[in-house]
Amino acid sequence: MIAEQVGLRDKIAAAMVSMGISKTLAETFAETSAAVIFQLYRGERVYFPKGRDSRLNPDLIWQEFTGTNHMALAKKFDCSVRRIEQIVAEKTASCKKAPGGQP
Repeated sequence: MIAEQVGLRDKIAAAMVSMGISKTLAETFAETSAAVIFQLYRGERVYFPKGRDSRLNPDLIWQEFTGTNHMALAKKFDCSVRRIEQIVAEKTASCKKAPGGQP
């Protein structure tokens, strides 16, 4: 088992124990789950959407964007860095199209 798989296994087990599942059962399930996940997705890029996009305020994100703070904005607005990049790209494109350069 590689280090990343061990880390995933431990996180799964810890989450299950925190939900009241016995440590032995949690560790057994986590071992199998981590192995299956790695078998299916190792080397792949997997995205799990947060599903909260309707609460994002693109205008506020654009106002707070400094050019280098993608990760900080993602944490602040509880979304992915990729979503911040998309919003910035959309706002940048709007600026280029709008008279006066305002989105």
